Amino acid sequence: NPNGTTLITGGTGALATTLAHHLATTGTQHLHLTSRRGPHTPGARQLHTHLTQLGTTTTITACDLSDPDQLTHLLTHIPPEHPLTTIIHTAGINHYAPVAATDPSTFASVLAAKAAGAAHLHELLLDLDTVEQFILFSSGSGAWGSGNQCAYAAANAYLDALAAHRQTRGLPGMSLAWGPWDGDGMSAGEDAQRYLRERGVLPMDPRLAVAAFDGALRARPNSNLVVADIDWERFVPTFTARGHNPLIEDIPEVRRLAVEAEAAQTTTAATDAPALRERLSGLAATQQKQHLLRLVRSHMGEVLGREDVDTLDERHTFRDLGFDSLTSARFSQRLAKDTGLHLPATLVFDHPTPADCVAHLRNQLLGDADDMAPRKQDHIGEDRRVATADDPIAIVGMACRFPGGVRSADDLWDLLSSGTDAISGFPTDRGWDIENLYDPDPDRSGTTYTRHGGFLYDAGQFDAEFFGISPREALAMDPQQRL
Repeated sequence: NPNGTTLITGGTGALATTLAHHLATTGTQHLHLTSRRGPHTPGARQLHTHLTQLGTTTTITACDLSDPDQLTHLLTHIPPEHPLTTIIHTAGINHYAPVAATDPSTFASVLAAKAAGAAHLHELLLDLDTVEQFILFSSGSGAWGSGNQCAYAAANAYLDALAAHRQTRGLPGMSLAWGPWDGDGMSAGEDAQRYLRERGVLPMDPRLAVAAFDGALRARPNSNLVVADIDWERFVPTFTARGHNPLIEDIPEVRRLAVEAEAAQTTTAATDAPALRERLSGLAATQQKQHLLRLVRSHMGEVLGREDVDTLDERHTFRDLGFDSLTSARFSQRLAKDTGLHLPATLVFDHPTPADCVAHLRNQLLGDADDMAPRKQDHIGEDRRVATADDPIAIVGMACRFPGGVRSADDLWDLLSSGTDAISGFPTDRGWDIENLYDPDPDRSGTTYTRHGGFLYDAGQFDAEFFGISPREALAMDPQQRL
């Protein structure tokens, strides 16, 4: 709308500056750029002059989007003769660190800049019928996950969900989850760039990015899209298990690479495994262990970027040593290539310490790792008991958890014999949006047409940390998986 105002949050940042220049040269006549420091940001005056020379009426203001009062004041001062028609939310800060190195205050500050600002924009503009486009600049970290951008990934996943929420309510809403943009001020830093490049996520030329922005608005308005420059040969094995990932499995290049990777691993297994077996078979058991441990540690150093792997305790868990799901997948791939074995991406979770991993590799290669694996003493004594055919059945453990508060076999019998109704309303401790979850129309996406169901009342108390499961994965699990 040439008569309307386009509001860009984070408007004096490098990304927004690039976008503002593009909009000014393609017909946008009224721009309002807002950021925390606004006109006091270094370079803001030059930006204002440049955009004005391009024929665009430009306003630059200071506003903390996490403060709804400041945002309300900004919105009320947009001139009525040029009503707000387009919002582009680019504001945000990144904190490059894993979960363990991110304290609650840092996490909150990242969410405030990105997620809280978007939430306030959504709430304050609900009744403004002039808004035609509500565009959220999200990040690929919220789409495919990132071990070192935990707060940023969470904030951007919220943006994706907010856009989807607006779409279901018939409101304009679009989320563009971007890969990194190249150029000064638009990357997350050298460490983050290297981290992403190793995983196949490449920085985009800003000219290519703004062209993709225009194409997305024309072809897929009010939708959630990912726009990124991907090196599939690196990305696919890192973020998927042989290409089986619903996010990307329909991309022809991904399917081709998955087939080639499967074939390559089979060929490698046929040629490399016998050679390694022959080398190990000529060594004593202790030497076999040391040889495989050196191999394991070398790949640990490569994926973790550490040079002190020879000093790492083989009894410490991979997770405590710094592994996440992405480094775990890369570690398994490298080890599979050197051993010729078919190793799953979950190798470090199935065998959680380097010592366990070495024992597993030796067992796979030589067929017997009993003399290397740590022996566990039986609770019933030193000797190993062997079952016989005439042993009675022994129930050593029984899980009996069902809706209706059933926690034991006796509870289940009481419920059945009394005919008690185990169906109840939605639980309130699952983080569900109960107010908007129900809709009588069974064909409406994202809702349910009933208000009741059978629920494990204490499934929300699941101790994810005790079982070594990340909070994000625990939230996505079905209650039966938790049980």
